[in-house]
Amino acid sequence: MEDILKKKIRSIIQEMESQEVDEMADWKKMQGITKNFEKIKDQNGNLVGWNVQGTPIVFTCDIQSFINEHPEIIAELKEKFGENLRWVNKNLPACQPRSKMDLQRLPGGGNDTEKMVTSYVHSGERMPAREKILRKLNSIIVEKLENEEVSKHLELCSIPTIKGRERTNIDRHSEISNQKIDYKTHTFNSYESAPDFLKSVVSRIKGNVPDNFQEYYLARQFNKRYSNWSQDKKNQKQWAGLTDIYQLQRYGFEESNLDVTVAMFLEIKGELIGDASYGWSVSFKTEHGKKIKEDIRIKGGFTQDKNINIIKTAQLEPGTQFSDDHTVLEDIAIVSALIEAIDELRDKLMAINPKDALRVANVRQYDVKKLDEQKSEMLFQRIMKQIKK
Repeated sequence: MEDILKKKIRSIIQEMESQEVDEMADWKKMQGITKNFEKIKDQNGNLVGWNVQGTPIVFTCDIQSFINEHPEIIAELKEKFGENLRWVNKNLPACQPRSKMDLQRLPGGGNDTEKMVTSYVHSGERMPAREKILRKLNSIIVEKLENEEVSKHLELCSIPTIKGRERTNIDRHSEISNQKIDYKTHTFNSYESAPDFLKSVVSRIKGNVPDNFQEYYLARQFNKRYSNWSQDKKNQKQWAGLTDIYQLQRYGFEESNLDVTVAMFLEIKGELIGDASYGWSVSFKTEHGKKIKEDIRIKGGFTQDKNINIIKTAQLEPGTQFSDDHTVLEDIAIVSALIEAIDELRDKLMAINPKDALRVANVRQYDVKKLDEQKSEMLFQRIMKQIKK
């Protein structure tokens, strides 16, 4: 009996040694189950994209730069996937991408765009209350505040758009339970100079969305373990290069000198009030920070601009109890109060006049003087070069 057991163990070990680790761990593939999401890795095992529902996708904010910097990866992916290869203008997610995506062909392959919505397929396993609440809450935010109409209006008002699906923009450290909900999401827009910001505002008022700004989330904004980054992290003149392995901005500093930042914060709080009611608090605010080129960072911090606060209360049926099977966002009265609050917020956002942004975009005389000095200096340098010739 012992000899038989030894032979069995040896055969298992030999089988393990003859297979790749990833293949051994991929139990769904071993069972012949088709997966909706699969990682795409390069020859060194680094994650470079995702195969989403059978479509191979490269995630990058600048496809041409990616091609120039990683020609060997593109060649490898083209050889493996051929014409099916697509790219999307998003940062490469470490987790399975679950958002609306506009898929595009690689340069030279055509200009057509395909829309993809990755939906969650329930495994049949019981979900904890936090997961159920977040999914319901996210779906409401996306439907009400991240739709095309609201996003377009916020863009025209020079206000960063609401990101309800992007995990990077959402506070994933706050409490989400049947007793208390504390949901936060944020978006930052930055400009290289005050005149650039003013030009952008004027362009938006005319109905055009310019491309002279950077839209981003601020990493470690909601972190509970380490010190949070300041809101003007990208405005600080302390460029420290890129990290060695992942080529990320070291310490979060921006290479270009960003002088103006507009920050948007959406916060939704919910809490049981005794046994008879549930309260909602929905707040939306924007803040502005501005400096000149000579400043190392924004002096005096950010200034608050928009500040909208809405409070709603739902009355509960006597004896109402909540659990993993019946969460607060499965209660009709509570959900109705939340939707009422978000609808009111949406109406207030849609009532904002795009021209309001001119008040904070005005370029101070000191800024104009500095700008004129810079132009004069550039002209002087060009003249000196001509004289030396």
